[in-house]
Amino acid sequence: MLKVCLLFSLLHASALWAQPAQTPNQWEMKLGEHLHGAAFDPLDEGWTEVATDGEYPSGPAWFRMFLSLDPNLKNPAIALGLRARFRLYWNGQALDPVGSGGINPTHYVYALEGAQPGKSGTLAIQYLGPFSGDPTFSTWLFRLQLRQGNLQELTLERAEIEAEHTFHKAFIIGICLAFCLLHLLLFLFYPELRANLYYAGLTFGVGFMIWVFLSLFMETDFDVWLAYQRLSTLSLALPLLFGLRFTYALTYEKCPRSFWPIVVFFMLMSMWGGFQPFLVFEVNGSLILIAFAEISRVLIVSRLKKRTPLIRGVPIIAVGAVPAMLAILYELAVLNFSMWPFLDFLGVPVFFYASVPLMISVSVFLARHFATTNRDLASRLEQVRELSEKTLAQELERARLEADNERKNKELEEARNLQLSMLPHQAPVLARYEIAFYMQTATEVGGDYYDFHMEDTGLTLVIGDATGHGMRAGAMVAAGKGAFHAYSGFHPGQLLGKMCGALKKMNLKGMFMAMAAVKLYENKAILANAGMPGSILYRSKNESLEVIGEQGPPLGSLAFFPYRETELILEDGDVLVFQSDGLPERFNKEDQLFGMDRVLKVIQQRSQESAKQLIEALVEGGVLWSGGRPLDDDMTFVVVKRLGP
Repeated sequence: MLKVCLLFSLLHASALWAQPAQTPNQWEMKLGEHLHGAAFDPLDEGWTEVATDGEYPSGPAWFRMFLSLDPNLKNPAIALGLRARFRLYWNGQALDPVGSGGINPTHYVYALEGAQPGKSGTLAIQYLGPFSGDPTFSTWLFRLQLRQGNLQELTLERAEIEAEHTFHKAFIIGICLAFCLLHLLLFLFYPELRANLYYAGLTFGVGFMIWVFLSLFMETDFDVWLAYQRLSTLSLALPLLFGLRFTYALTYEKCPRSFWPIVVFFMLMSMWGGFQPFLVFEVNGSLILIAFAEISRVLIVSRLKKRTPLIRGVPIIAVGAVPAMLAILYELAVLNFSMWPFLDFLGVPVFFYASVPLMISVSVFLARHFATTNRDLASRLEQVRELSEKTLAQELERARLEADNERKNKELEEARNLQLSMLPHQAPVLARYEIAFYMQTATEVGGDYYDFHMEDTGLTLVIGDATGHGMRAGAMVAAGKGAFHAYSGFHPGQLLGKMCGALKKMNLKGMFMAMAAVKLYENKAILANAGMPGSILYRSKNESLEVIGEQGPPLGSLAFFPYRETELILEDGDVLVFQSDGLPERFNKEDQLFGMDRVLKVIQQRSQESAKQLIEALVEGGVLWSGGRPLDDDMTFVVVKRLGP
């Protein structure tokens, strides 16, 4: 669209400079390079009138007319504009331009030496190309503009126009380069926002395009003008491609594949425009349509799919786009509705200046995003700082808790080691008896206890279970061990009675200890029970099981209690099993108890094995029953088996 509007400007300005001093049929044309066409010769034949829509000749030619000079001119001169290679003659004398004036195309100013105001003379043009086949300017009269005036006025007019034009050119290009440098630096400092890079390329491309097109207005040398014409397609392709890439950056994380065929096509058209400079307007129009169609497609699809823009605030760009659209309408009005007199007061290249608010709005848009990103970053840094402080406090608290937990674990480990050190490391040896011990605690420090005391009269065994778990239960075990060794010389009933009173005096605040005691000598066993599960007796002779359930209160509950004793005669193969409540009260995954019946079943099935193997069978049965569920209570066994001679 930009290129099309530029062409409209060229057409309009060309029409402005054409002066209807003569009717079109006053121009005559004759093909050839002979010099006799420079002056009027009534005998010279072969001249034909040039029609208004007459095309360029296919080779070198002469054009002439009889020009009547304005009688009001004091120092007659003419301004001639023609985009071609030519020489000018007045009454057969070659003229050299004294300067240039006008625009679009640039007019050359010629002094008509010896010419008298109000008189007529022969004005001849030796046309040296380009020849027919140029579709950009299809007619001779369109390409040629002629105006009369005083030499000084025409020269000064050109100087004023050139100074004004140079100012606009430098000003607009300077703005483009300033924006280009600014956003290039922003990209270098913050590469993550690649839209700054594409916008820097866009502003550079716009500046390059303005330099090329405004140079086309003022260039006097035809060959240099032609070079600018060859660059015009490339100068338009660059900002269009960067503008398209900038649009993608607002919507897509990655550049779509459809962009690269467009790049290839634009570059091919730029190369083709370099070889065909007179066809660039048609090519440029197609590039503009393709770019704007793709930009519209991206924006419409993004809108329909309700895709969130990667960079918010796109409506800001629309504010700057309004002047650009008005500039396009301005050019259309000038061309199609003859509104030049009404709009002539503007006096500036409106279309090119319309790009300035658009660049400002895009720059504000990117600057706003940059500032918003910085604010978000600052806010996130503040959140990170606060989170770091909280995390640090949590880490310190966690470290403190870990240290405290490590200290407690160390204390528990020491207490566990202390408790284990209080237990016998090896089972006692008694003639014709096999004895085995086992204990597994539910926590680091358990409440179960087993011990023995060997004396000449026999062997005393005890198994106990303190209230609860952990350190308090461990303390109760330590107190119980001390009491046991203090009264271990007594029979089981007396032993438990004295221990009960001793623990009661310690005032352990609700801590008690269940205990079963047995004294073995020869083939006899004397049992007493203070709150422990009933002892199990297996009779090998008839393979029967008996639970001896005579019990009394747990130790420490009363100041004195007369515990009753049970005396048994053990035969070869008989087995006594003492246990805490850990196995009978062990749960499975369905919260079902192992129970005493299963304990009896295991003893019944494995009673022929050794004492140690019987304990292993009981432990294995509990593990299979629990299905991997951890112990709910300490589990302890003491097994005594009577051996044969």
